Amino acid sequence: MKKDTLYNYLFILIFFLSVVIQGCDSGDIYPEDKTNNGTDIDVTASFLFSNVEAFPENYKVIFGSFNEDSPYPISSKMIVQPSADEEILVSLTNIPENATFLALYLVQEHSNSKIYSFYTYQIEKVLEEDFEIPLQEIDLAAFGRVQKQVFSQCIQCHGGSGFAAANLYLTDDKSYSGLVNVTALRNPDKKLVAPNNIENSYLMDILKGEALQNQHSSLSSLKDDDITLTEQWIKSGAENN
Repeated sequence: MKKDTLYNYLFILIFFLSVVIQGCDSGDIYPEDKTNNGTDIDVTASFLFSNVEAFPENYKVIFGSFNEDSPYPISSKMIVQPSADEEILVSLTNIPENATFLALYLVQEHSNSKIYSFYTYQIEKVLEEDFEIPLQEIDLAAFGRVQKQVFSQCIQCHGGSGFAAANLYLTDDKSYSGLVNVTALRNPDKKLVAPNNIENSYLMDILKGEALQNQHSSLSSLKDDDITLTEQWIKSGAENN
């Protein structure tokens, strides 16, 4: 092979390699793959909890992304027990594309199935940039949580099937008015729930197994958290919140 021909071949080879290298550097040949199940959008939220005595041990509090059609979070971060007056900052990265809302939720310890929402942020349009949720004040002993966590275990006998033992309905629409400042049939010296007064609240005698024990075999399903929550709700005024 002649020298000129060899030089020509070398020149073509060098030129071809330089084109390939430049293409790789610019990303034209192998562009970066950013495909994932998220939107590349991050969110940061701040929470300040009151009634921290009611923070659960047998359940979990999580901040997560959710879809309306599922009882479970799509992605989530667990909240650890805060101190009184401690502001909690939590972040979620890559919000999933199928998320329809973000929420601070009480969930079952092992299955993560939803029980009660402390706070909800609806996703009403396509998220285009990272954002922050401003400080939210969260009452850990809200009546709504007592209803979903505790009374939901009682409605089989107290109104869930249309029948209410002792005429006490513990369904969502009737439990508050049927309990708070209502005289206990079995102990007229007490109210079923006396705001700010545990000792005068007959409901606590029942939940702790100190009254009507043989009529409430289902109380065995209650956790310590359930009793602590109900106590804290009563101590803090038994508000309808």
